[in-house]
Amino acid sequence: MVEAGLLVLAFAVGRLTGIPPLSHLRLDLSGLAAGLLAVFPLVGALLWCLRSSWPPIVRLVELVEAEVAPLFRGIGPGGLALLAALAGLGEEALFRGVVQPWLAGLLSPWPAVALTGLAFGMLHPVSLAYTVLAGLAGAYFGALVVLTGNLLVPVVAHAGYDLVALLVLARLKPAGTAVVVQQTPSSTSATPRHRLFGGSMTRTAAHAPGTFSWADLGTPDPAAAKRFYTGVFGWGFEDRPISGGEYYTIFEVGGKSVAALYGQMADQRAAGVPPHWLSYVSVESADRSAARAGELGGTVLAPAFDVMEAGRMAVIQDPTGGILAVWEPRAHPGAGLLGEPGALCWNELCTRDPARAGEFYGDLFNWGRETMPMPGFEYTVFKRGEQPAGGCMAIQPEWGEMPPHWDVYFAVEDCDACASGAAGLGGTVIKAPADIPGVGRFAVLRDPQGAIFSVLQAAAPTP
Repeated sequence: MVEAGLLVLAFAVGRLTGIPPLSHLRLDLSGLAAGLLAVFPLVGALLWCLRSSWPPIVRLVELVEAEVAPLFRGIGPGGLALLAALAGLGEEALFRGVVQPWLAGLLSPWPAVALTGLAFGMLHPVSLAYTVLAGLAGAYFGALVVLTGNLLVPVVAHAGYDLVALLVLARLKPAGTAVVVQQTPSSTSATPRHRLFGGSMTRTAAHAPGTFSWADLGTPDPAAAKRFYTGVFGWGFEDRPISGGEYYTIFEVGGKSVAALYGQMADQRAAGVPPHWLSYVSVESADRSAARAGELGGTVLAPAFDVMEAGRMAVIQDPTGGILAVWEPRAHPGAGLLGEPGALCWNELCTRDPARAGEFYGDLFNWGRETMPMPGFEYTVFKRGEQPAGGCMAIQPEWGEMPPHWDVYFAVEDCDACASGAAGLGGTVIKAPADIPGVGRFAVLRDPQGAIFSVLQAAAPTP
């Protein structure tokens, strides 16, 4: 273990220099208290890094999440606490217990603090930003020794910060979480929970054809979007490498996959494709569904193609302009959770020609249609058998030049709190929380990169 090795190295270097590494360590309550207080500025810096949009820090956070966090998977809180304690003691014993006093003997205390911090940073070459931040942290720890005369203070501060950082990484990368639910012969049906927006809340490992089963976000800034959505919904996530050094990030709730995001390609950004959520409908054959969409007057934007071993998909546009994907599942059947807080609960087409769209999707997915009167307009519910599959409504004149699109809804426990939290994280509340009689309370939000989504708090079930 590297941390324990550093403590051994500290004693070896101390013997060579004649400086006992723990000679300035005093075990007293004042030192412990000072060390605990010294953790707070470090945690503040960590939070700043996690929320920063400055490109070097964004890249650093992505690098740590992708390459450093996996090293600690499978380690529980007790193990993380032990690692943090060993790191605090080992690194401080070596750098602030031996190296800094040795340099102070040659120079003076404050130049020794600066040089030891520089050396500390250079021994953390994860990236230039990481080296700079580690160097500043090293200088901070060195200053604590000079100001208090007690090595216990930086040991506690260092260990305390490391523990917080490791716990944050563990939260973002849940140990032992298999995010994608694998289909097995014994797990091919959904178990209804209770009704939401006319449908069912389900925990599922497969989806019947004609079911909205997945949604993913194309965004120009995956790291910032990841921080936003995990903050809004409390999602965990797992980054899965794809081509070109990019990642497909799968979000999860309680170990069940619920949605994903990916970085938009340069050609998409150059063509002016805005950040957007894409809805997926499960089908038996992506090829047949794409061909049928063309026959019905739709446009096949992306012919059927394999997504590694996960499945096969195509992207289609209906005759009125709405875009969605059809998904032929293989290893990845789709969302492992629907309708519960943090998961997809509804998909809704906003179009200028609901009747034409209804004919298209009815023929394509064998959906029935049921109309519902709403104040000022008529709402269409698409139905798969007796189960609601999605919704459709006309774009209202007051909405302006809104293009036809499929909106995604995520279930939440408190619509108002979610909207407020999204705004606090840099999002925009497009439609303030409002009630839909008999359905619940909803809001329309926009993330900081520009993608629009909705949230829905289900109405309490009637007796």
